[in-house]
Amino acid sequence: MRKSIITQIILIIYLFSLTGCFDFLNPANKKSTSANKASSITDAQFTGVASAINKVAGIMLTWPAVSDASLVKAYKVYRVSGATKTLIASLAPSLNSYMDGTVDPGAIYTYTVNAVDQDDIEDGNTKTISALAWAGIDTVAADSRSSLVVTFKSTTAVADEIRVYGQLTIGGTKTLLATATGSDDSVTLAGLRTGFTYIISAQAYVASLGKEDGNDLTFNANTYTVGYDTDGSSSSQWANVMAVRAFGEAPAAPVHPDTPAKSPNARVVELAFNAFSSAGSSAKYVVTRVIDGFTMDSSVTTACSDTTFTSCRVCDQVTAVSDVVNCTDSAVAASPARYRYSLSIMQTDSATGDTWPEPLPTDKDVLAQFSILVPIPPKNMVLVQRDAANYEMCLQLNKASDPQNHNRCLYSGIGGQPYSTGNNKPALNLPTGYYDFGYNLFVDRWELACNWTMASQGGMCGANHTSGDCIGYGNYTGSVGAPAATQGKVGDVFLWLYPGGASCRVAASADSSGNITWLRPADIVDGAYSNAASLYKTMWTNDPAYVDSTGNYNLNIPGKRAKTNAYVNQYSSAGSCASQVDTNYGTKRLSRKREYIVYSAPALLSGEPYTYSTYTNFMNKVYKVNTYHNASYTYGCEYGSNSDVGAPTISQLLDYTNYPAYKEMLMLTNATDSTGYTNYFGANNSAQFMIGSVATIDCQSRYGVQDMMRTKATSDIMYFDKATGKMTGMMSPFDNGNRDFLQDINGGTTGFVMDTSMFLQDTTNGYGYVGSGSTFLTAFIPTLGWPLTTTTYSADYWPKALWTQIYSSSIQTPLLTNTSLAMKSVRAGARWGTFVSGTMVDTYTAETRCVLPAE
Repeated sequence: MRKSIITQIILIIYLFSLTGCFDFLNPANKKSTSANKASSITDAQFTGVASAINKVAGIMLTWPAVSDASLVKAYKVYRVSGATKTLIASLAPSLNSYMDGTVDPGAIYTYTVNAVDQDDIEDGNTKTISALAWAGIDTVAADSRSSLVVTFKSTTAVADEIRVYGQLTIGGTKTLLATATGSDDSVTLAGLRTGFTYIISAQAYVASLGKEDGNDLTFNANTYTVGYDTDGSSSSQWANVMAVRAFGEAPAAPVHPDTPAKSPNARVVELAFNAFSSAGSSAKYVVTRVIDGFTMDSSVTTACSDTTFTSCRVCDQVTAVSDVVNCTDSAVAASPARYRYSLSIMQTDSATGDTWPEPLPTDKDVLAQFSILVPIPPKNMVLVQRDAANYEMCLQLNKASDPQNHNRCLYSGIGGQPYSTGNNKPALNLPTGYYDFGYNLFVDRWELACNWTMASQGGMCGANHTSGDCIGYGNYTGSVGAPAATQGKVGDVFLWLYPGGASCRVAASADSSGNITWLRPADIVDGAYSNAASLYKTMWTNDPAYVDSTGNYNLNIPGKRAKTNAYVNQYSSAGSCASQVDTNYGTKRLSRKREYIVYSAPALLSGEPYTYSTYTNFMNKVYKVNTYHNASYTYGCEYGSNSDVGAPTISQLLDYTNYPAYKEMLMLTNATDSTGYTNYFGANNSAQFMIGSVATIDCQSRYGVQDMMRTKATSDIMYFDKATGKMTGMMSPFDNGNRDFLQDINGGTTGFVMDTSMFLQDTTNGYGYVGSGSTFLTAFIPTLGWPLTTTTYSADYWPKALWTQIYSSSIQTPLLTNTSLAMKSVRAGARWGTFVSGTMVDTYTAETRCVLPAE
């Protein structure tokens, strides 16, 4: 017992002697001890916190790294209030910044940062730094054409001043534009440049700190523009386009002897913008382009190339002529390139002389209201641009265009909106109560022509299937005009010229003896050939060029491609178009009457390119090319007369070097020749010409469609009922998107009705008609080209007295003696003329032009 007590006493004495030896196990004891030791990090190696900057989301602190990084174990960040230090973060030695995100806007915060050495001893610096936490700018918005309103997210009473800065350009000088107090929630920046984009920022200044809060928020905002905005004083001045001409490449296009640009052979876009209404004649504009879908920036100065897809400047510092700003873009890529163009007015700072184009809207939906879409047409096609189409048609309707909605106009009559762009295409669902062409449309620059096979292309139309050109000429009655079965090879195409027309046939098949079956367009329909599409594709072309047997162009030899209109019907015309497929946009189709009315319009608007003073002047255009032909030609639109031409043989027709007078000639007609048409190529006869001829180069629509007059096939249908004496419009069986004639006069869907009992009867020529001089006619529907014989009609339609002063029109219809109940094909002619004298399978005389929706 005594020994145990003595042992315990010895143990206590021993432990007491070890006091302090295990202090490393006790943090409290360690801190007490380290306070008495100096840090291994000196003041020279670490100077403490360097900056505190407001970042809106918090306050960013920074400090310089300790010069000898091996000494540092950590950095400690403290928030300081009076004598109290509150640790808010302990950071790795690799960091030298920290964001304090637990701050409240409107308060000032003070910080200190200490470096901790490897012995966990903090350096001795006591440096503090303070910063204001502020939420900064909330919005910047235009207030007028010379002012912006800046709103703040919150007020901050501790700030002595809110300073608002503006930067004119990126990298430019930041200029103080206005000041506000910390209690203000907004400030107006006045006296700014019109239609100019500013880079706006704001700083809260605290005098006691002697500094601004330091936030780096910036807002890009522009004052209201003259072109695209409406403020309290005036409306936007954007007036859209009046005309657009866009061409796909056409290597064989004829060159206009006087104005080469009128008939381009390369891709090009010609724009005619309406000038801003209040800008004046001295105003200057720029035209900007971008691939559709990309952001358009009018400030760019980079010139466009055919590979540019970002914003580029097409035309620079252009002035208006007769209130029209014209711009040509020759640096365009091939189809399917789709460009968006816009017009911007140049503004000037009177004090500095600086100039700038007004900025375009950045929102894509808004930009669409102040720009136009121009898809580049495929080869040998042109564009009917939606906005330009609406502008011209709304003028015909005596309606004001809406430049921010594709130039559409108020219209409540029939034919105002299309159902869709083509067969089996989704409904467009365009708003009713307007005229709107509805879409962009590609149109063949020339009609379909007989793609006859030359010997140089492998034609075997000599006797007994020997080499020879597949062409002939003479009378055309019954089977005359057909090549013999012993001519040609499968795939050859034969052209037969005759007084008043031309016939095209394709060698469809050969029997076991090699005899060829030649088919005309309507024969292919009648025979229900399974390879009809292939036969049509072989038979037709809309390219006037000569193409050799390898598929290459030889522009030294004209193509001699003749427009053919014999033994065609609505089925064959529709099938011929459907046989042509574009890689990017799909299958072509037969045009609609509603489309023909638009794309056949000549250039008659003041200021648009290549304009004519009157419609009569256009139709009777006199054009002589004495140096081009052997004789002097005087041409109208499509037709003309000649003198001293002589009677060419086939060899002479093909000999362009020695007989240039025949270079473009299709035929000269003399139907009264009693000798059996043996002299129908003689003098003083009516003339027609090949597609792509110089002779008809001035017979060109405002969109560049050449030879658009004469009778053209359409996909429209009317149903004739002998019992009621009426014709009723239907949905097209070739194009179920074509429901234009399905509308009745009141806008329903029972079909447009024509009462044939009111038609004048022409039993000699085999049709009834209503002409411009008809006493029955009271009004006219320009959108569909229909005359009205009823006294009840919409005010949207032309009264007879108005429209007959501008254009004449006629409608041919079935005679009342026609007892058939059948669907009748509708054909178009001379823009407003309408013909419905045959069924879909009846052969008739009409040319075929194909179209392709550009959507």
